[in-house]
Amino acid sequence: MGWAGDATGSTNPLSVTMTSAKNISAIFTVGLTTNIVGGGSIAKSPNQTNYTYGSTVQLTATPAVGYSFAGWSGNTTRRRPTRCRCR
Repeated sequence: MGWAGDATGSTNPLSVTMTSAKNISAIFTVGLTTNIVGGGSIAKSPNQTNYTYGSTVQLTATPAVGYSFAGWSGNTTRRRPTRCRCR
């Protein structure tokens, strides 16, 4: 979370001294949690903990030796790799 435009930083609440017209936007982020069932890994691109609302993240599943990728569960059911939009 943070401020953009005529304000910067993440102080909340924000105090604004009105000496002229201002354009201030509040920026909110959402988290993305991944869980692995079985053997393998999940790569996120970009690899972050929080994402700006509406941004797109590519998820790639890589099975460990002896495992195969069966599919996604949760908020997406597409095949590998997949892109999700953070909302």
